[in-house]
Amino acid sequence: MADKHTQNYQKVPLQVTHGYLVASIQVYLDEHMLAGFRDDLLSEIRDSDIDGVILDVSGVSIIDRTSFASLMKIRSMISLMGTRSVLVGIKAGVAASLIDLDVDLSRVDAVLQLEDAFELFDGETGHLETIEEEIDTEPDEEQVALIDEGAIEDE
Repeated sequence: MADKHTQNYQKVPLQVTHGYLVASIQVYLDEHMLAGFRDDLLSEIRDSDIDGVILDVSGVSIIDRTSFASLMKIRSMISLMGTRSVLVGIKAGVAASLIDLDVDLSRVDAVLQLEDAFELFDGETGHLETIEEEIDTEPDEEQVALIDEGAIEDE
């Protein structure tokens, strides 16, 4: 996917940890960097068996409106590939600047620490397991009565 404009950018480390792809962004976000990062990230998602993507921006001190919009587009692409994503480590100054710039934050899933991202993803999976456990429970008294009456079949 990389073209001549994205070949010479400072690469973002991508590492699979606990089944999640962690992108640790520690560089200035410019157009070329974001294009190269996007290409590398989407290729890695395509080639890996992962449960989610964690975009760690804790090393980024400045995120302007354009860079933030590019990160949100990348998150949309991740979603279209069937993978969840979360932003981690937005600094207080960056958060304040984005609010001052009236950036739409309604679609932003963000947590403060990397561990919080793992817990968020694991919690979503845990919730699904809880629902499945509830479905497998024994029939209640009303269901037993309906089974006895022949209104529903016993499995």
